[in-house]
Amino acid sequence: MKSASGYVLVVEDRDNWQEILGVLLENEGCEVAKAGGVDEASRKLEGSKIRNKPFNIAILDIRLNDKEIFNTEGLQLASLIRKDYKEIKIVLLTGYIGAIKCEIDVDLLMLKEDFNVEKFREYIRSFLVETTL
Repeated sequence: MKSASGYVLVVEDRDNWQEILGVLLENEGCEVAKAGGVDEASRKLEGSKIRNKPFNIAILDIRLNDKEIFNTEGLQLASLIRKDYKEIKIVLLTGYIGAIKCEIDVDLLMLKEDFNVEKFREYIRSFLVETTL
């Protein structure tokens, strides 16, 4: 059932999580753009600005390269989005428990191991109402 609409950027290096999030968001009536890393996400963000079609929400994984244990590219991207795209709601979705202590201003932090579909949908609906008013 499609109950909301919006434009959502999903930045996740794992295809299975990209697919899961994409399906959940599309079921909420969202248009979804997916990126596997910072460079691709940056191009999509810039493209949305050029087309005057801003993203409502960005869902970011903190670690965008699982081969690098201390990789925090998602946090760097969150910082860029907060600075240059203030209207975008930022959701950090991660398996990295240390993210709980992150100091970047995000709208929601969710751990993958505790992922709850209904809560996720509720947050997305709420954020879409806030950003499309």
